[in-house]
Amino acid sequence: MLSVAQGTIHYTLDGSDPRDPGGTISTGAIQYTGQPVVLHQNTQVFARSFQSVTGLDGWSGPSSATFTVLPGDFNGNGLHDPDDINRLFAKLGSHDLVFDLDDNGDVDQADVDYLVQTILDTRYGDTDLDGDVDTGDLTRAIIHFNGADGSGKFWADGETDGDGDVDTQDLTRAIINFTGARADGESTLGRWVITDKLSTREVASRMDDLSITKRTAKRTTVNDQHVPLTIPTHAAHLTRVLADGATRKQVSTHTSFF
Repeated sequence: MLSVAQGTIHYTLDGSDPRDPGGTISTGAIQYTGQPVVLHQNTQVFARSFQSVTGLDGWSGPSSATFTVLPGDFNGNGLHDPDDINRLFAKLGSHDLVFDLDDNGDVDQADVDYLVQTILDTRYGDTDLDGDVDTGDLTRAIIHFNGADGSGKFWADGETDGDGDVDTQDLTRAIINFTGARADGESTLGRWVITDKLSTREVASRMDDLSITKRTAKRTTVNDQHVPLTIPTHAAHLTRVLADGATRKQVSTHTSFF
């Protein structure tokens, strides 16, 4: 927090001097109001205090600091993990600027998209944030499935939309984003849902004996190997889990301060 005994504080976030060479306040300077200044990227802050006494303008000496920020590290542990997504989900609908990653004044789905797809460079359904949606991710979502009226579930459980449950919508989204067998950039499971328009019940019935090409993508290295798709859940139970409950819902296609 910035403070001064007299006058007002003016600062910039680009490292430039808030005082123009002629002694006036720079057009790029921001007056400090006492509210936290939220930073979503590495920033050099340059500040001075200004006061006018009987027509004599006066500036303090400069104060400058560089802040190193890991965007999206909402729990402040210096890395990205599922808890960062959970914290952002909990702030949806608020105006908490710490979580407003796109700086539009509110916390909404666009901020979640930016965190998941741009900052973390992954897809919805990647429960362990290893850069892919694979059989391990689907297995976790199936194990933690609790239906549309459930609660107490988080990203690492397969919860992808911030409503606190793992339901048919979450499983469908993970299936669409599955990065296993790909044909022209589209996964086999995704094709079943999007192109063939199969229900989740029909997808489940096909999953038991599906042979896939598993893609393990670690940002720059991709290793391909043929493996069977196995889910440690009986096929009949899997079908019930995916179809249970019923209603299919439409799948919608650190921050630092001083």
